[in-house]
Amino acid sequence: MIGHPAAGHVNPTLPVIRELIRRGDHVAYYASEPFRARVETTGAEFRALGEHELFERNLGEGGILGGMAGLAETAEAVLPRLIADLRRDQPEYLLVEAHALWGNLLAQFAGLPTAALCSMFAINESLISAAALMQHLYGGSPREAALDGLAAFGRYFEIARRLERRYGCSCPGVIGYLGNRQKLNIVFTSREFQVGGAVFDSSYRFVGPSVAGRADEMDFPMDRMDGRPLILISMGTMYNEDAAFYRTCFLAFANCGYQVVLAAGHRVDLSALPDAPANFIVRRYVPQVALLERAAVFITHGGINSAHEAMLAGAPMIVLPLSADHHVVAAQVDAVGAGIVLPRAQATAPTLSALAARVLDERSYRHCSRAMGETLRAGGGHERAAGEIGMFKIQAGVH
Repeated sequence: MIGHPAAGHVNPTLPVIRELIRRGDHVAYYASEPFRARVETTGAEFRALGEHELFERNLGEGGILGGMAGLAETAEAVLPRLIADLRRDQPEYLLVEAHALWGNLLAQFAGLPTAALCSMFAINESLISAAALMQHLYGGSPREAALDGLAAFGRYFEIARRLERRYGCSCPGVIGYLGNRQKLNIVFTSREFQVGGAVFDSSYRFVGPSVAGRADEMDFPMDRMDGRPLILISMGTMYNEDAAFYRTCFLAFANCGYQVVLAAGHRVDLSALPDAPANFIVRRYVPQVALLERAAVFITHGGINSAHEAMLAGAPMIVLPLSADHHVVAAQVDAVGAGIVLPRAQATAPTLSALAARVLDERSYRHCSRAMGETLRAGGGHERAAGEIGMFKIQAGVH
């Protein structure tokens, strides 16, 4: 299993790995050191891809093209170790996380049966062309951002030429980079929630979220949940360093008729926040799945895993997207009627208060969230994913 060391990309794969091991496979899982304990709880053998910093550098420069260049540099750094291990171990098949460029290149080099595990929405040329995607991502950007993107694209193909000369594999264009299409593609959402779900052929299996076995227990005062409508606020694990936004939430919901739980994350300086209002519980981390079962409103950044968890619980959302993939998830939440999208810059205290009241009053948001949750649940989750991989192995002659 060639992973992409980020929580939203690792976590959905772990129940699948656990199920494959239960069915008799031995799995070596490549990630970075912060994920060792999570990987080892599945029964897989953890193997370090490299220093965790390798997988986060340069991702903020030049938009998606900057991310491509940064991860191409990472691929160049980690491929020698992966290839040496592959030659030694002689694995029978590969699993690659769909955003792990090094997995794509290793699969080309190895020529082994390979399946992709996609933690985000699937993407291929049937959904959108490269030109249309570039226009979408950069068409309204300032000139400087577009120039940064072009410079990053040049850096990407400079690295690509080196990799092709050394390993005989071809670095993909932007659609292939984002999609990493293989003969089998396991997608952790439902076809109904997938953007353009109807255009994907039978090589894509939409299995819904893979959430079984999630460790969601922690020191949290569940006994303080007092029956008032609960507003849960979380900006995820990557983009939560926003003390000003948290102060806005205090102003929006202080001493109102709601109980509010705010997950502040590990990046913000809590000493920069004023004392929380009496109806707030503020923690760096909270048991999100358990709280969503009680939530009347979920204010979220729009990460796909958070959106899935909300819909599985039937919780309506107010989505405040920040990065590119958050905007795509937010648009889908809006399209299926499971919540309201609000640009982060417009998240004033009066606006947040008014939108929360609207979501509470209009039952259609909860109804649509619950209905979409049923499509996610019907996908079969990690057990179906493992079954599809099992059938793929049989068809490929793997025993």
